[in-house]
Amino acid sequence: MDLLYPLDQLIPLPYRIGFAAIFFLALGLHDFRKNPGNPKRAKEYCFLFSVMGLAIAYAIAHDFVTAGISREYFTQGKGLVEQDFAWNLSWLAVKASYSIGLVLGMLLLVLNNPSKKFVQLPYRALYLILLWPLGFSLVFAATFGLVAQWTFLGKLLYLYDMHELVELRRSYTSILVELGLRKLSEALHLRPPTPATPLIRPAYEFAVVHATHWGTCFGAALGTIVAVFRLSMARKKATLC
Repeated sequence: MDLLYPLDQLIPLPYRIGFAAIFFLALGLHDFRKNPGNPKRAKEYCFLFSVMGLAIAYAIAHDFVTAGISREYFTQGKGLVEQDFAWNLSWLAVKASYSIGLVLGMLLLVLNNPSKKFVQLPYRALYLILLWPLGFSLVFAATFGLVAQWTFLGKLLYLYDMHELVELRRSYTSILVELGLRKLSEALHLRPPTPATPLIRPAYEFAVVHATHWGTCFGAALGTIVAVFRLSMARKKATLC
């Protein structure tokens, strides 16, 4: 993420994750020593990091499945290199999902905070509520992918993706050269790169995977909203019982 680029330069992501894990582990051990019978904070930290771990595991599995459909989506679209592709793909998934898992875990913990009005749900119930964003993510990912595969919307997305690849990977000079308009580029005083960057169009599955990822994000967001509603309703129901 561009906003985090200076932070990435100062403290790389692996170190940030490691420091956070050590910090919360120390706090959890301290809480366990103070309250061995019921270490509430330690349980919260374990839940938080377990949700982050689940989000990372899902993202890695998701990216490996979609890479099997269109490897070019990650090599041309995301800029991953073929060398150590599996590792680079896994690390891309980690960077994209760890913060989402932390935010989702914190959201559920905050909504399940102790209250005089409502009963606090057990952690087992919170894990079950996580099935909503997971399920919605899977359903919408499959739906968006099928729509892109079988309807004209996928063709429009493919044209958009090709335009973006041209903008990102090639200069207008190289486009003129490849179209046989070298003289026009010279007349415009444009210096083509040597050699001109060729446009290697990826297969149509590129757009299918792109749509699948859109569906994943949309489904996860919608599922999170449903999860929040279900959590609130579950607390009210548990209180009335």
